[in-house]
Amino acid sequence: MWTTPGRILTIGFVLAAMVIATAFATSTTINDRQQALTTVLDHTEPLSFAAGQLYTTLSIADAAAATAFIAGAEPRAVRQRYEQAITDAADAVTRSSSGLTDEPMVQLLGRINARLAVYTGLVETARTNNRAGNPVGSSYLSEASSLMQQTILPDAQKLYEETSARVDKETTASTRTVTASTRKGETSPSSTRSTASTTDVVAPEEAIE
Repeated sequence: MWTTPGRILTIGFVLAAMVIATAFATSTTINDRQQALTTVLDHTEPLSFAAGQLYTTLSIADAAAATAFIAGAEPRAVRQRYEQAITDAADAVTRSSSGLTDEPMVQLLGRINARLAVYTGLVETARTNNRAGNPVGSSYLSEASSLMQQTILPDAQKLYEETSARVDKETTASTRTVTASTRKGETSPSSTRSTASTTDVVAPEEAIE
């Protein structure tokens, strides 16, 4: 038969075990959250930013190419803006490719890169003919702009939307991880009441003693 001090000692051990379990759950929660946030900050968010830059620089390049053609005598500043935009777009493609793991997105980025090469080739052909006074230059520029507006930019927008959605999803998931893990470490009201009632109850024999 347990004595009252024995019961108190046993309950003390139980409470200590519960504290240790809660501390372990909290530590795991912190580690899981840190890992999830690190993934977002070091991988997903930079990828989304690169995809956004890709769309912007492609738009700038196409506008600059059209402006240069309309001007006839190609302004140097406009030409430099076009070349810088293409360079920035190529850099954004490289940074995006280093962070992509999903095969559909890898293929999408590959299509953008391949079509960008076709686009720049058409622009250079249009530029050469325009400088030589050949009317066919406008046809090449029209084809290049059509490729950019109808294919490359929509693909770049899709890439940005997909990566942005992933940022939101992983950020939300990291928050849910914290909430779920914290709840696992909580002590249920019923178990608390059960422990309290066990402490208050004394066997009749012990009361007589």
